[in-house]
Amino acid sequence: MAGVKSIGLPSASTVDRCPRWLRVAWCRRAWFALRNPVVPEANIQLFARNDEVDRFEAQLAAAGQTRELELVLALAWHLRQRDSQRALALADEAQRLLLLSNRSEAECALTTGHLQFIRAEAAWLIGDLERAETLAAVAEAQYAAQNEQIGVGDVYWLRTALAFDRGDFRQSVSAADAAAAAYGKTEDTQRRRMAVARRVFYGAFIDAAGAQKMLDDSGIASRGDTDPSVTVWLASARGVLAFFGSNFAVSFRLWENAHAAALETGQVRQVIISVANICYVLMSLNNLALALEWAERGLTLARASNLPILTGHMLNKVGEVLHRLGRHASARTHLLDARSLLLPVKESQVFAVTAATLGEVSLSLDQNVEALDWLVQAEASSRARGEKDKLAIALRGRAQALMRLDRPAETLAVAHEALTLCRENGYRVTEIESLQIIADLYRRYALPIQDGLTPAAAPLHYLQLALTVAVGIEDYTIPSALLEEAAAEHAKLGNLAEAYRLALQAGQSRERMQSKEVSNRALAVELRYETERTRAEAEHHKQLARAEARRVELLQGAVGTLETLSEIGREITANLEVTSVFNALERHVHRLLDATHFAIYLMSRDGCTLQTALIVDAGKHLPVIRIKLDDPNSYVAHCARERNEVVLSRKPDVTAVNPARIPGTLEPLSVLFAPLVAGARLLGVMTMQSPHAHVYGERETAIFRALCAYGAIAIANGDAFDTAEKARQLAEEARRETAKALEELGRAQAQLLEQNKELELLSTTDRLTGLSNRLRLEVALEQEWARCERTQGCFSLILLDIDKFKSVNDTYGHQIGDAVLVELAKMLNDNIRKTDVVGRWGGEEFLIVCIDTTAEAATAIAEKIRTTMAAQDIAITGPQTGSFGVTGYCPGDNIKSMMRRADAALYRAKEAGRNRIELG
Repeated sequence: MAGVKSIGLPSASTVDRCPRWLRVAWCRRAWFALRNPVVPEANIQLFARNDEVDRFEAQLAAAGQTRELELVLALAWHLRQRDSQRALALADEAQRLLLLSNRSEAECALTTGHLQFIRAEAAWLIGDLERAETLAAVAEAQYAAQNEQIGVGDVYWLRTALAFDRGDFRQSVSAADAAAAAYGKTEDTQRRRMAVARRVFYGAFIDAAGAQKMLDDSGIASRGDTDPSVTVWLASARGVLAFFGSNFAVSFRLWENAHAAALETGQVRQVIISVANICYVLMSLNNLALALEWAERGLTLARASNLPILTGHMLNKVGEVLHRLGRHASARTHLLDARSLLLPVKESQVFAVTAATLGEVSLSLDQNVEALDWLVQAEASSRARGEKDKLAIALRGRAQALMRLDRPAETLAVAHEALTLCRENGYRVTEIESLQIIADLYRRYALPIQDGLTPAAAPLHYLQLALTVAVGIEDYTIPSALLEEAAAEHAKLGNLAEAYRLALQAGQSRERMQSKEVSNRALAVELRYETERTRAEAEHHKQLARAEARRVELLQGAVGTLETLSEIGREITANLEVTSVFNALERHVHRLLDATHFAIYLMSRDGCTLQTALIVDAGKHLPVIRIKLDDPNSYVAHCARERNEVVLSRKPDVTAVNPARIPGTLEPLSVLFAPLVAGARLLGVMTMQSPHAHVYGERETAIFRALCAYGAIAIANGDAFDTAEKARQLAEEARRETAKALEELGRAQAQLLEQNKELELLSTTDRLTGLSNRLRLEVALEQEWARCERTQGCFSLILLDIDKFKSVNDTYGHQIGDAVLVELAKMLNDNIRKTDVVGRWGGEEFLIVCIDTTAEAATAIAEKIRTTMAAQDIAITGPQTGSFGVTGYCPGDNIKSMMRRADAALYRAKEAGRNRIELG
């Protein structure tokens, strides 16, 4: 492309049309852009740095109405991802300029190719893949006709992404190869290096080992390339390879580099992809706090881009993080929203990931049939694309759903398929989860045992394998559930020390993964977003004021006027009192310009009327004037509606009637109207008028425009200050009220907990003896029976009756009898294990539930109690003896059958002479 001869700064309207992130970047670099004008190269870079694009913006703004085709095309090209809607508008403008130009046929073909490529990429970004392919084919035909290999390579660059979004990984690799081949025929070293890195990136999803070898053989990773356009794809390629190798810490740093470089070069799609992958890496490391922070950042960027596909990407990732944080209902909402936005690319990887995550969320919500359906969809999609890592995740999820649906044989087969896939490809996190599922299966069901293991040892064996894999992953937080399961299995096998160590480690893991800080982050997202937006808008106003002042500085060129305008700007924008701002504007307009008439109109709150806040004609303040926004005869209304300056110059004519003239004022021959705009908000209109003809040229217009910008910013800042102060006061009041409410809630909760404890104690404790009552004993029986049914474990019952207790009551009275019961209850409590449950079954009968105890062991416990009881000297009555019935759990037992056996055994002990133990 040919060069551009002039430079300048964009107008306020140009800046306002840019997305927020580009405007912020512009404000930081505008001054540098003015001092360092550039000329586009003959072959446009595929991606340029932000400062280079800013310079194109400055040049286009300075060109005014005489815009050159080369510059319009260059800016459209580099805005195609940064702001695709504006890029399309510039492409249409370039098309019109091309029709009016005298370009050769070859030049027209190349320009048409560029324009069609811009439109094709814009269609791709919104998910219209069919239209993108059609436009790309038109662009390729134009390039090929001129043997323009860079253009042909660019088309295949786009086709690589199109194939990827259609879920055709092999086609994406083929297109990447074609792009590299086309670039290889050119001298464009940037594109050649990018093509190699991108080929590695896409190839990694099919053959990670082959992609790693290609990267090593190319040598680009060792060159220390500082071009951010290359860094985006090199870091992305290395990041995905590191992730597939479970080098998560390395992968995180590489994706951070890719994210920064993508921001710098305007590759908005890759900005979002890099954020999504950063979240995925952090979730693999169980660092949910940082994953949530990145997910929020990515969602903000995606929404600012106004591209639904990218928003769908980040909604999916936010949903995944919320699911991991236990907020399953909110996660489901985010994921369903993501799925609706991603429908245009329903064959893509992220669409399948959304289905898999919805399956896992449905499992967490105990919607197991729905979960299985989602996971089967995800599995089929991953198989079709040959994407092994996502297939492994889908298989693992499907195994969980099948186990929930009580289909153990299918679960075992699917879990082993997932495990094999993980071991072959190094997917260590999914391998850990698959091993946990297999361990749980052997805990729940009697399944065929492999590797010569016993049924009791099989669950611990697979959990130990999972722990071994987890320990080998750098910076990985071992899930608390895995540690707790391993601790339980060790305890079951009698390895109490190891069980205790793992239980402590599980608590530490849970604290790291689900701390209060992480939960609070999820609740504070909305409030923090609003606070940051207010702060960003205030900063934007300041930056815009500086940018507008510099624009006047460049165009005007007179040092004295520049210094004056600078002083005026500081005075006006530093003032938050609106009346003072108006007076300052009037004073400086009369000081610098020929303005017999000066007025400021402000927009009403309903947006239908403009009303004078200040109107002075020949030094006289006039009454308030109101003008409807739709008034066809008012230049003020026209300026407001169009948001454009209106400059008029009339010849003296005493016979002509000017309908816009205000009665009682001088006839204006020179008139200038300008909108007062802050950001996207129209505040009003400012006008100056003179009875002299042709007095408002470029210099005067530039000065007046600057004063309008200062005035708009000062008015907006005054409004913002008032709003912020009110918001601060409301926030402070809300904070105090919240603190007070939380304090009261804390007291109420503490009181409620104490009352609940008392109620629980009363409802489960025998009032006389202080032991468990019958209700508590029945609960313990149900729990132990259910545990043994599930795990094929054991427990036993000891039923004790005090011998001839009726004679104690008859001889000494019920008061002494109650004292005897209390003494014996204390003796029982002192002679059982802490894990057992003892209680009063009724009258003088006591029941002991011996946890994880065989009948033989329970008999030994009963014998210890019997001898202790017989040897205990009780005041007044003397020693008391007891008869014992003991029984243990057998497969097929229920609670009634066990109690019948214990009761029968107790009866036999009494029949056989009392003070003895019988086994039932």
